[in-house]
Amino acid sequence: MYRYYTRSGDKGQTSLYSGERVQKNSLCVEAFGTVDELQSSIGYARAIAEDGQIDADLRAVEGVLGGVMAELATTGGKTWIVTEDVTNIEALCDKYTALASDWKPKFVVPGDSPASAALHVARAVARRAERRVLSFADVEPVQPVLLQYLNRVSDLLYAMAIYIDFSRGLLD
Repeated sequence: MYRYYTRSGDKGQTSLYSGERVQKNSLCVEAFGTVDELQSSIGYARAIAEDGQIDADLRAVEGVLGGVMAELATTGGKTWIVTEDVTNIEALCDKYTALASDWKPKFVVPGDSPASAALHVARAVARRAERRVLSFADVEPVQPVLLQYLNRVSDLLYAMAIYIDFSRGLLD
């Protein structure tokens, strides 16, 4: 029988992708752990949205976030995130902005629908993930494209939340 526990973290340490052991409260673990929380929040938003295109687009984002976590948990400078990832997510932002182009931007209070509320929660987690990665970057090198990607994730989640509510006639 497979066991989901290893007991290897019982003393407050975890392994990085490279096998190096670090404290679970290190800036590195805090950074990729918050990206993990972001990935989970996006999965929840996908499930709530019940929209095939949003599902497909967010699945792609979740895949790239796996690379973000791997890159943060790797010593030695291996990179997973590239400029094309930022370009791709910008195209998604533009797509959802265009789909709700008749809506005039203004202050939005999250909660007009369960789907947009879930996307806004994920957006807030994305902002926190960006801050945690920035804190980690104060002590270890982090390539700028990784921070750019996380910044665009929050933009995309906002654009999707607006699109969802706009398409359902919930925004004026």
